Amino acid sequence: PVRSATVKALLLHSGRRVASAGSSASASDVDRAQDAGAWPSNVYGYGRVALDDVIPRPGAAKQAAPVIVEEQLTAGASYATCYTVPKGGSLRATLVWTDAAGSPSAGNALVNDLNLAVWNDANGFEWRGNHKIEFDNQNSVEAVWINGADAGVYGVNVNAFTLAGAMQQFSLIISGDVTPAQCNKCPLNCSGSGTCAAGKCTCTGGAGGDCSIKVCPGQCSKNGVCDTGTGVCTCGRGWQGAGCETPKTPDTTINLLVNTKTYDTEIGRAHV
Repeated sequence: PVRSATVKALLLHSGRRVASAGSSASASDVDRAQDAGAWPSNVYGYGRVALDDVIPRPGAAKQAAPVIVEEQLTAGASYATCYTVPKGGSLRATLVWTDAAGSPSAGNALVNDLNLAVWNDANGFEWRGNHKIEFDNQNSVEAVWINGADAGVYGVNVNAFTLAGAMQQFSLIISGDVTPAQCNKCPLNCSGSGTCAAGKCTCTGGAGGDCSIKVCPGQCSKNGVCDTGTGVCTCGRGWQGAGCETPKTPDTTINLLVNTKTYDTEIGRAHV
């Protein structure tokens, strides 16, 4: 049977942009726009569903079927595949996974964090899912669309950055002017923090599919939030230390300044 994540991925992957611009034009375009013309867009999302653009219909003009990948990954592992794209061609990739149930009180409800990256094999230049400068750590859907590409080989990488369980299934849809190929390099050339083989990085420093993610001490002991750009923990209330591993007595009084007057909220005080 087809996974529900695959059905969702096909629907989103078929989305037509509402405006005329927004996909990456070349390897020099970092594709950080999230306006009305982007895909996906902060204004229109994935656009209008057009399954005819993705799934060939009987009797219709010859149309290349999309590549549908249904795989699973353990923590830290990567899936990589590569394609030749002609000059001016396109490559679209959409990643979807059914996430584990999160805590209703969690600041970030995402439990299992997968990352999507597409890179140019000639120089390692990388596009990240959902136009992110850093990887997206809040959504269980990520997408990249390169349009008007430079001719060459492009790689598509899915990395399981953090998992709460033993493994996570995912569905990946790839379409465009693509022909299967062999990658010689890796995304960002493994950021100088790993070794490359067949499009996959083995990280010796850092983490993620391109070894660019900084790892925080003890993953902040699950008592704080990790800045993956710096490797520094921001500890939650009641915790301290480089890895948020040491309890501390939380402040029980908060003073609020309102219209030049200070009010003691008396948080934590006994009332009689």
